[in-house]
Amino acid sequence: MKILYVMEKMSCRGGMERIITDKINYLAAHTAHEVTLMTVWHDSVPPAYPFHPDVRHVRLNVPLPPVPGGYMLTLPWALRRFGKQVRRLNPDVTIVFRAVGSFLTALTSWKGRIIYESHQPRSTMNHPWIYRFMERRADAVVCLTKGDSLEFPKAKRVEVIHNFTEITPPHPAPLTAKRCIAVGRLCREKDFMRLLDIWALVIKQHPDWHLDIFGEGEERPILERRIHELHLGSSVELKGLAENIVEEYLNSSMLIVTSKTEGFSIVIAEAMMCGLPIVSLDCPYGPREVMAEEGEATNGCDCKTGFLVPCRNASSNKLMADCISALISSPALRKEKGQAALRRATLFRPAPIMAQWLRIFKSILT
Repeated sequence: MKILYVMEKMSCRGGMERIITDKINYLAAHTAHEVTLMTVWHDSVPPAYPFHPDVRHVRLNVPLPPVPGGYMLTLPWALRRFGKQVRRLNPDVTIVFRAVGSFLTALTSWKGRIIYESHQPRSTMNHPWIYRFMERRADAVVCLTKGDSLEFPKAKRVEVIHNFTEITPPHPAPLTAKRCIAVGRLCREKDFMRLLDIWALVIKQHPDWHLDIFGEGEERPILERRIHELHLGSSVELKGLAENIVEEYLNSSMLIVTSKTEGFSIVIAEAMMCGLPIVSLDCPYGPREVMAEEGEATNGCDCKTGFLVPCRNASSNKLMADCISALISSPALRKEKGQAALRRATLFRPAPIMAQWLRIFKSILT
């Protein structure tokens, strides 16, 4: 089978780029299928994550739009180059993503089956009308969560397959460090500004605890100003990109997530794999599906693996601060929820997740 993945570019050190690389590498390493990655935009920066040597990389080298979101200005070039290459490669299955993938899918015809892989709730995407055409054209839409899957009512077929994590920590986190961790791109979607406001409440009760935020992004300057305004310089640090994120998880006692939306949250799955309890906003749609069993009743914010805090509640910040404080105050509670997180994390290993993908590839071809 010839499998083609089409991404805009792969130079960003983001969660989506990372999991797509992991999937491609898994297929190349563990199956006999021919795997090709096609990137659309010209990019002088090398891919953020290394590819398996058997993965073929085809670059369309379409000039980046001169203005953010100005896809229409370069779309004709992308369509010509994509059409030429996809007909030459003649893939059996093509997997596309985001707005550019939807454009290319809707406006180009070629043999083979098409899957649209959704990594963000459709309702939160820019220009949601774009996806109407792809929705009818694709042979299947694959979503990360059940909540996201409900947003594609006109698709021929909708499946839910979670992401996986390949990290293999040598041991669970001891959960004794007076340190909380947050991980993600420093952007509006991750809402670290809100996290700083929450931490200002936590630190009043627990001045000996520390918060480290790992990631880079366009909001670093305003986060630095906010840390100064809230006088958090002694208890919060923006650490940049982690050289070894597993080591950072193991040296922490909980993960805090304040995202406005999450496609799946591979960060939560990784932290659970290291035995960390989680305190997260219950945003659409990822955190709940990663942290809680289907149908699991939560007592307020409480769940087995941590706390899920309503994100639209007027008192959400205080609720989240209280949940963080509860874990800080009770080593036994941290251990109980960390062990539950570790057990649940086994659902997000590569082999069972990729087996689901291979079944879909086979089924849409028959």
